[in-house]
Amino acid sequence: MLTPRMRAALEAAARPGGLRRHHKPGPGRPPWPAHPATLRALERRGLIEQEDGVNARCERVQTWRATEQGRELLAELARPVRLRHRPVWISRPSRGSGDYTTIPSRAIDPLETVDAPEHMLRAARVRHADAQDRRARARRLKAA
Repeated sequence: MLTPRMRAALEAAARPGGLRRHHKPGPGRPPWPAHPATLRALERRGLIEQEDGVNARCERVQTWRATEQGRELLAELARPVRLRHRPVWISRPSRGSGDYTTIPSRAIDPLETVDAPEHMLRAARVRHADAQDRRARARRLKAA
Protein backbone atom coordinates (compact mmCIF):
# COMPACT_ATOMS: atom_id res chain seq x y z
CA MET A 1 0.00 0.00 0.00
CA LEU A 2 1.03 3.64 0.22
CA THR A 3 3.13 5.18 2.97
CA PRO A 4 1.84 8.43 4.50
CA ARG A 5 4.43 10.44 2.55
CA MET A 6 3.52 8.70 -0.71
CA ARG A 7 -0.13 9.45 -0.07
CA ALA A 8 0.63 13.12 0.68
CA ALA A 9 2.68 13.41 -2.53
CA LEU A 10 -0.06 11.73 -4.57
CA GLU A 11 -2.71 14.05 -3.11
CA ALA A 12 -0.54 17.07 -3.95
CA ALA A 13 0.03 15.76 -7.49
CA ALA A 14 -3.73 15.37 -7.95
CA ARG A 15 -4.32 19.07 -7.23
CA PRO A 16 -4.40 21.57 -10.11
CA GLY A 17 -0.84 22.38 -11.13
CA GLY A 18 0.56 19.15 -9.68
CA LEU A 19 3.94 18.99 -7.97
CA ARG A 20 6.60 21.26 -9.48
CA ARG A 21 10.34 21.56 -9.16
CA HIS A 22 12.04 24.64 -10.58
CA HIS A 23 15.70 24.21 -11.49
CA LYS A 24 17.10 27.65 -10.70
CA PRO A 25 20.77 28.26 -11.37
CA GLY A 26 22.99 29.34 -8.50
CA PRO A 27 22.42 29.30 -4.74
CA GLY A 28 18.99 29.41 -3.10
CA ARG A 29 17.41 26.64 -5.14
CA PRO A 30 13.89 25.67 -4.08
CA PRO A 31 13.53 22.26 -2.39
CA TRP A 32 12.04 19.18 -3.98
CA PRO A 33 8.24 19.05 -3.61
CA ALA A 34 8.61 15.53 -2.16
CA HIS A 35 11.52 13.16 -1.61
CA PRO A 36 12.90 11.95 -4.99
CA ALA A 37 12.57 8.30 -3.93
CA THR A 38 8.90 8.86 -3.10
CA LEU A 39 8.24 10.43 -6.49
CA ARG A 40 10.11 7.61 -8.26
CA ALA A 41 8.14 4.94 -6.36
CA LEU A 42 4.85 6.57 -7.36
CA GLU A 43 6.06 6.77 -10.98
CA ARG A 44 7.01 3.08 -11.00
CA ARG A 45 3.53 2.16 -9.80
CA GLY A 46 1.97 4.30 -12.52
CA LEU A 47 0.23 6.64 -10.07
CA ILE A 48 1.96 9.83 -11.27
CA GLU A 49 3.66 10.92 -14.48
CA GLN A 50 6.48 13.39 -14.96
CA GLU A 51 6.55 16.22 -17.50
CA ASP A 52 9.58 18.38 -18.31
CA GLY A 53 9.18 21.97 -19.46
CA VAL A 54 10.65 25.45 -19.45
CA ASN A 55 9.21 28.48 -17.66
CA ALA A 56 9.19 32.12 -18.85
CA ARG A 57 12.72 32.69 -17.49
CA CYS A 58 14.04 29.75 -19.54
CA GLU A 59 14.55 27.64 -16.41
CA ARG A 60 13.87 23.91 -16.47
CA VAL A 61 10.68 22.89 -14.62
CA GLN A 62 9.69 19.34 -13.70
CA THR A 63 6.00 18.68 -13.05
CA TRP A 64 4.45 15.53 -11.61
CA ARG A 65 0.72 14.98 -12.13
CA ALA A 66 -1.54 12.19 -10.91
CA THR A 67 -2.64 9.67 -13.52
CA GLU A 68 -6.16 8.33 -13.79
CA GLN A 69 -5.07 5.26 -11.84
CA GLY A 70 -3.68 7.51 -9.09
CA ARG A 71 -6.92 9.49 -8.87
CA GLU A 72 -8.93 6.26 -8.62
CA LEU A 73 -6.68 5.05 -5.81
CA LEU A 74 -7.14 8.34 -3.94
CA ALA A 75 -10.92 8.03 -4.31
CA GLU A 76 -10.76 4.53 -2.79
CA LEU A 77 -8.55 5.71 0.05
CA ALA A 78 -10.74 8.71 0.88
CA ARG A 79 -11.80 8.43 4.50
CA PRO A 80 -15.07 9.92 5.64
CA VAL A 81 -14.68 12.55 8.31
CA ARG A 82 -16.02 11.29 11.62
CA LEU A 83 -16.96 13.58 14.43
CA ARG A 84 -16.89 11.73 17.70
CA HIS A 85 -19.15 12.75 20.53
CA ARG A 86 -16.98 13.69 23.50
CA PRO A 87 -18.71 13.27 26.84
CA VAL A 88 -18.59 16.31 29.11
CA TRP A 89 -18.99 16.22 32.88
CA ILE A 90 -19.26 18.81 35.63
CA SER A 91 -15.81 18.96 37.20
CA ARG A 92 -14.57 19.24 40.73
CA PRO A 93 -13.47 22.77 41.58
CA SER A 94 -9.72 23.03 41.21
CA ARG A 95 -7.21 25.73 40.48
CA GLY A 96 -7.08 26.69 36.81
CA SER A 97 -9.93 24.47 35.67
CA GLY A 98 -13.33 25.42 34.36
CA ASP A 99 -16.71 24.12 35.34
CA TYR A 100 -16.72 21.26 32.84
CA THR A 101 -14.23 18.55 31.87
CA THR A 102 -13.80 15.78 29.32
CA ILE A 103 -11.55 13.81 31.69
CA PRO A 104 -13.62 11.22 33.57
CA SER A 105 -11.32 11.14 36.62
CA ARG A 106 -11.97 14.85 37.28
CA ALA A 107 -15.73 14.49 37.02
CA ILE A 108 -18.04 14.87 39.98
CA ASP A 109 -19.95 11.70 40.73
CA PRO A 110 -23.53 11.82 39.48
CA LEU A 111 -25.90 13.06 42.15
CA GLU A 112 -29.45 11.94 42.59
CA THR A 113 -32.12 14.62 42.30
CA VAL A 114 -34.34 15.10 45.33
CA ASP A 115 -37.00 17.66 46.20
CA ALA A 116 -35.81 20.27 48.69
CA PRO A 117 -37.82 20.85 51.85
CA GLU A 118 -39.93 24.03 51.94
CA HIS A 119 -37.82 25.77 54.62
CA MET A 120 -34.69 25.40 52.44
CA LEU A 121 -36.50 26.84 49.43
CA ARG A 122 -37.66 29.85 51.50
CA ALA A 123 -34.10 30.48 52.73
CA ALA A 124 -32.77 30.25 49.16
CA ARG A 125 -35.35 32.80 47.96
CA VAL A 126 -34.33 35.21 50.75
CA ARG A 127 -30.61 34.84 49.89
CA HIS A 128 -31.37 35.43 46.21
CA ALA A 129 -33.39 38.58 47.00
CA ASP A 130 -30.56 39.89 49.22
CA ALA A 131 -28.04 39.33 46.44
CA GLN A 132 -30.26 41.18 43.96
CA ASP A 133 -30.62 44.10 46.42
CA ARG A 134 -26.83 44.28 46.93
CA ARG A 135 -26.27 44.39 43.16
CA ALA A 136 -28.87 47.14 42.74
CA ARG A 137 -27.28 49.17 45.58
CA ALA A 138 -23.82 48.73 44.04
CA ARG A 139 -25.09 49.95 40.66
CA ARG A 140 -26.66 53.01 42.28
CA LEU A 141 -23.42 53.83 44.13
CA LYS A 142 -21.36 53.38 40.99
CA ALA A 143 -23.67 55.66 38.98
CA ALA A 144 -23.56 58.41 41.65
